[in-house]
Amino acid sequence: MMYPHTITIINSHNNRGKVEYYFTTIDGVFYQDKQGVKMGTTDHFTDNRGYVQIPHSVMQDYVEPMNWKELSDKSSKWTLQENDFIHKGSTVDINAPKRTIESVENIDYSISIEKHYGVTLR
Repeated sequence: MMYPHTITIINSHNNRGKVEYYFTTIDGVFYQDKQGVKMGTTDHFTDNRGYVQIPHSVMQDYVEPMNWKELSDKSSKWTLQENDFIHKGSTVDINAPKRTIESVENIDYSISIEKHYGVTLR
């Protein structure tokens, strides 16, 4: 299954007190921002969390967070780790609107849903 959204993963690394950012754009994901319902003149939101589903099939150059931290050249790979960012769309601007990664779960045990990483955003 191919999902319709594009996201940019923004990984951060503290290099001797200077924060460096690395941008990776990924196509074919599912991005869901907070849910809203309009009731009369008032908007009601279910919560402030977003969710991204990233199929294993679109995860080229992905490495686990501990392996990514050990890389000398972090620009050629990317990871999913808490407190990094996801921007809906494509960007190389750290000031672009973005959501913070709250948690990551590798969902590789389902037979009815494609194997994927589920990312909760705040």
